[in-house]
Amino acid sequence: FLSASDAGKAAEQNISEKGLEMEESLKAAAAAIDEETQRYEREAAVMSSEARSEKERELRIKKLDFDDLQTKYETEFNAYNQELVNEFKADVLAAVDVIGKKEGYTLILEKNSSGVVYAPSTIDLTDKVILQYNENYANASKE
Repeated sequence: FLSASDAGKAAEQNISEKGLEMEESLKAAAAAIDEETQRYEREAAVMSSEARSEKERELRIKKLDFDDLQTKYETEFNAYNQELVNEFKADVLAAVDVIGKKEGYTLILEKNSSGVVYAPSTIDLTDKVILQYNENYANASKE
C-alpha cells in the first residue's frame, strides 16, 4: 500500500533521499580517513617514533569518530523511517475511518495482519466482556 499511494511514494522518496544524503556524508568521511591513512603510511618511515605514535592515535580517534557517526546515522535513519511510516499509517487509518462511517461498514480488517482498522463504537463489547470476566472470576474465587 505504501508504494501504491501518492503519499506513500512521497514518503519513500523522502526516505531514499535522506539515506543517500547520509551515505554520501559517510563516503566522504571514509575517503578522508583513507587518504590520511595512506599519507601516514608513506611518511611513517621518516617520522620520529613520537610523531608516529601521535599520528596513529589521531587516526584511531578519527576511525572511532567515523564508527560513531555511522551508528548515529543508522539510528537517525531508522527513527526517521519509522516516523514517516507511523504518520502514513495514521493517515491511512483516518481515511479508512471516513470510508467506514460514510459507507456504513460494520468492520474493516487489514488484509496482511488481520488487524481491525475500523469498527463502530456501537459494536464494542469490551465493557460487557470485562463484566462477564469479573463475574466468572468472582464465581471461581467462591468455589
